[in-house]
Amino acid sequence: MLLQTPPFELELPLADGPLERGWPAIERFLEAGGLAPRIQFVAGLVFEETVTNILRHTAAGQCSVVRVVLEPDQETLRMAILDDGPPFNPCAAQAEAPAGASELSDGGRGILLMRSMCRSMHYRRDHDWNRLEVLITAQP
Repeated sequence: MLLQTPPFELELPLADGPLERGWPAIERFLEAGGLAPRIQFVAGLVFEETVTNILRHTAAGQCSVVRVVLEPDQETLRMAILDDGPPFNPCAAQAEAPAGASELSDGGRGILLMRSMCRSMHYRRDHDWNRLEVLITAQP
């Protein structure tokens, strides 16, 4: 049984390998909290896809840090990923997959996958920060 856990917060400098440093710490927190395997898997997918997009699509010097906030609650995980880069709303990306996978741009597949795996996905610009919030559930 998952006990009420305070939010887990992690700040990752972009120049310091955020994927390599971030995921092990997040994974330890999720495992220690006893969260369902599906929640752990989807959290990893969302973290990797979001941080990869930030690294790939942000010009040098435009973004310096990524913050991750995790709030587990029984059979769900609220996850927020923030970055100080230029505005980008992944929720405004193509809402539905086209008939053929070949019609997707290289950048659209991951966002669609995230959207399909999360119960909800919301974006907002909070002062100078991009904030992507997802709700991940134990059951699809």
